[in-house]
Amino acid sequence: MDTAQAHTDAGQPTITDRDRQLNCRNLKQLVLICDFEAKVGFVFVLDSKKPYRLVELQNPARLVVDVKN
Repeated sequence: MDTAQAHTDAGQPTITDRDRQLNCRNLKQLVLICDFEAKVGFVFVLDSKKPYRLVELQNPARLVVDVKN
């Protein structure tokens, strides 16, 4: 994601669990891999190749990742 940050202006992380093991049928792990110069990146570890969709919502701004189980 561009123009984003996962830390405060003082450098403290706003996402404390950067490697999260999940108890879902298909979505197994979520890892924050980048938080540098207004770019934030995540890796989603799936158990199998399934369809997914991304939806950008507003008020408040957020990104929804919908992974089929």
